[in-house]
Amino acid sequence: MANRKETAETVAKLVTLATDKATTEEEARTAAMQVVKLMAEEQLTVVPVSIAEQLQKTIDGANLAVHAARKDASAKLFLGAVLGFVGAKYLVKG
Repeated sequence: MANRKETAETVAKLVTLATDKATTEEEARTAAMQVVKLMAEEQLTVVPVSIAEQLQKTIDGANLAVHAARKDASAKLFLGAVLGFVGAKYLVKG
């Protein structure tokens, strides 16, 4: 498979096919075997949606914290540069 997203989409389609009541037993079995094979090849793990949502919230919170820290660090760096410039001007005059 080209990438994880495509693999996940393929697995989802195969699971839908395997669980569709209109699918014959042989088609369902083949689709299920393909899912297992893809999951093994790509080392995919099934995670309940509730856990995936919790992980996403945690990641989003961490990203916000990193963004805020970078913004704060940039502001401090700018303030330090301005104070250094003013201090240098003062020292040159004095």
